[in-house]
Amino acid sequence: MLEITAIVLLAGLFTGWFGLGSTNPGGPALGTGPDLNPHGEAVNGVYLSIQYSGNSTGYFVVRPSGNLCSGCPMVPALDDRFGTPLVSLFVYFNLTNSGTEYHELSGWNLTDPGYSGADPFSLRAVLCCAPLYGESSAMIGAAPGQTVPLAFYVTAEEVPANGGDGFTLDVSATTSG
Repeated sequence: MLEITAIVLLAGLFTGWFGLGSTNPGGPALGTGPDLNPHGEAVNGVYLSIQYSGNSTGYFVVRPSGNLCSGCPMVPALDDRFGTPLVSLFVYFNLTNSGTEYHELSGWNLTDPGYSGADPFSLRAVLCCAPLYGESSAMIGAAPGQTVPLAFYVTAEEVPANGGDGFTLDVSATTSG
């Protein structure tokens, strides 16, 4: 009986049955696909900057502030759900309109200003809303006081070597007024 209990506990630990995640949280299980990050480069952080148009500024509040990637540094995981294997990561955050008028945010762009080559990562989608994050949204609108839970879906076809420095991703967007 003790042996069966030990087997069940080990199987649960290695498969995430107990909500603890797998023992390989930084990437895919071995043998599940190509190694698209052979140098093991990590994403160190994901930051959001907002360019305001018009006279009002600062009405969008982003939580968490600063680095939106609470799990960073993170090695992006293999994602082969869409046919072509990619590495991907999701970054979750809340966007609150603290202003007194309805405002929109669009024109999403992702760069890595510290990397000298072509940006390997792309912002595949901005997804709304908790808990399913099933709606891709090129433009996000929020009424006064409204909080919108969002996720960035970031992908790369392959992650190049970056001297072990990893990547820091900057996402920008612009308000409509």
